[in-house]
Amino acid sequence: MLIRNTQKLVLISTVFILGLASLTSCTWVKNAPNSQAVRIVPADRMMGCRLLSKATTYTADNITLIKRSAKKVQEELDALAKNEAVERGADTIVRTSKVIEGKQSFDLYRCLK
Repeated sequence: MLIRNTQKLVLISTVFILGLASLTSCTWVKNAPNSQAVRIVPADRMMGCRLLSKATTYTADNITLIKRSAKKVQEELDALAKNEAVERGADTIVRTSKVIEGKQSFDLYRCLK
């Protein structure tokens, strides 16, 4: 009986851990219409553009003490910034900070005519 209970506990623990692991790789950000057209450009390549606004985006960088993939966190922050750019009439964004605890700042520009 003890072995059976131990096996059940191991199985339940494994399922729980796999579930958490799959959550840490999920992306919850929906792209706004036209956000795919917004470009991400390094600051040193900005020429002939008008700064419209600044934005700071936030997303969860960990779930229940499990660190999320840095790539997924960056993708979500970029998607949020692109959504913000669409709302503010920008077509280009520049990352102006590093990702720190799921937070990143961006400049929003109008470059294309």
